[in-house]
Amino acid sequence: ASKQQLDTAIIYGLIRRESMFDETAGSPVGAMGLMQIMPKTGRQIAREINYPWRSKSILLQPSVNLKFGAYYYRQMLDKFDGHFALAAAAYNAGPHNVNKWLKIDREYAADIWIETIPYKLKFPNNYLW
Repeated sequence: ASKQQLDTAIIYGLIRRESMFDETAGSPVGAMGLMQIMPKTGRQIAREINYPWRSKSILLQPSVNLKFGAYYYRQMLDKFDGHFALAAAAYNAGPHNVNKWLKIDREYAADIWIETIPYKLKFPNNYLW
């Protein structure tokens, strides 16, 4: 978190929402580890930070998962101009979905925008409230 200049509390919030602190957590769509990194995303991050990628199993190593998750969240925060709710939504559902949702609901403030997300889990609420 500190290397990516992120508040540790944000990372704890992401981990709580993504895996409930279970380092072996897996999702039905294939996300892995504490911060629920998708293998394709993990492979891309490994390339970007010159980390040796052997297999997706490295995503179950807490230190690797935390490093990759913090890096990816920082990317989302930068992509969405520091907007916490948009970055959290992009972290969970992908930046393409957030961009799609923004095209539909551009005029709303962040707290209202969160309620308009057509995503059944309403995931940013768990980070913010």
